Amino acid sequence: AVPAGLPAALAARLQLLVHDVFVHGYLAAMRPTLAISVALLLAGSAACLLLRQGVRRTAETPASEAARSAPLASTAAVGTASEQPAAAAEPPRTAFARKR
Repeated sequence: AVPAGLPAALAARLQLLVHDVFVHGYLAAMRPTLAISVALLLAGSAACLLLRQGVRRTAETPASEAARSAPLASTAAVGTASEQPAAAAEPPRTAFARKR
């Protein structure tokens, strides 16, 4: 890529200069590109974690929240297992809830 007829010392110096310009330009362009890619990856990961926490919160029913906030009943007032409703055993699943 060096013109013909140049002295050998000048041709070597010109090749070194072209190489340095390319390498430094490439690295200067690569750093912000990688920084943006990493930032987008981290933002996407954070969004996924926030969405998972939001799904867990919306999966709770008002009845399960009321049961948590209600004072505990004495053992004499609690009926046998056959008298307790079976629906309270597991909260309803949403489309995003993970099966366990």
